[in-house]
Amino acid sequence: MRKAILLCLFALAAFGQEPAPDPQRLVNEGIVLFDAGRFDEAIAKYKEALAVDPKNTLAAYELSLAYAQKGDFAACRSTLEPIVSVPGPLQIGSLIMLGNCLDSAGDRKKAINTYRRALKVSPNDPRVEYELGIALLADGKLADARELLKKDVTARPAHATGRYALATAFEADNFRVPATFEFLHFLALDPASGRAAVAAKHVRALLDLGVERKDGKNINVTVDTHARTEEGDYSGMAMMLALMSAGRFTEEEGKKSEFEQVQGQLGSVIAMFLETSAEQRDYTARVHRPFFESMQKEKLVDAYLAAALSTLQLPGTKEWAAKHEADIDRFVKWMQPQLGEKPAVEMPVPPK
Repeated sequence: MRKAILLCLFALAAFGQEPAPDPQRLVNEGIVLFDAGRFDEAIAKYKEALAVDPKNTLAAYELSLAYAQKGDFAACRSTLEPIVSVPGPLQIGSLIMLGNCLDSAGDRKKAINTYRRALKVSPNDPRVEYELGIALLADGKLADARELLKKDVTARPAHATGRYALATAFEADNFRVPATFEFLHFLALDPASGRAAVAAKHVRALLDLGVERKDGKNINVTVDTHARTEEGDYSGMAMMLALMSAGRFTEEEGKKSEFEQVQGQLGSVIAMFLETSAEQRDYTARVHRPFFESMQKEKLVDAYLAAALSTLQLPGTKEWAAKHEADIDRFVKWMQPQLGEKPAVEMPVPPK
């Protein structure tokens, strides 16, 4: 009798209990809150999911993203460290995020080691190559950064951020022509952002490098005769860049608007690059030649330059654009297929 009463009591207790919440539903609710910018509420949902299922790697990963968004990089790190060794679809993302949080917290050495660990798990992963390249660039390891970033944008031709970083690495390491064309390629992908305005200014600075006008009349042109050639021998072209830049001071060029002057300079630079790089096998020739050659064949270089220079708001830009709306529209349509994962202009496979 006593045993029967106890069984009834247990049954009643069990009947009164609510079932444990579904951790996947909680994670989904957290993601919605995260996307709405309600990070504290999202964190609460992810923690609730982990209370039900402590081994839920998705909940932990999403929780780390929320902590990073709030700038709590210590919590981001402690959340990720238990799951970065767990094989599965989230392992690489977790390692990348851990590296990002370590770097943001000021521990770049550990961040770099974490990215290298991710690269061992997933060799030739462009996501990891980009993150490691960025960290090495910030650490002053320019040669290693260049190689990794070249791999990233070769695998992901439309990765504008990767191209901007690579252009920065080229410029920092005094590779004038490779930096110019990497910035120019970036500006085709992203001509309108704040970062585009910075890139356009860098292009102008690279064009005018070594060109100085004195006393309002005399023009000095200085070119590095011992320029590095690891990224291709562009010494002749560097000289022509300087001479073209100096040409803007001529009486004929002085009749043009500032926009038309720079547009003409860059159009000549692109044409010269296509003429002189046909036999070269360096990264810059391999990657940028097909892109700009295709653009040239479609007679879109001038329209592209109008877009690329638009953030500078040079005098004469609006007037030129108003007269060439059809060309600009054709350029925009031509660029659309270049923005996907498989651009219309295929990049050649780099030699092994």
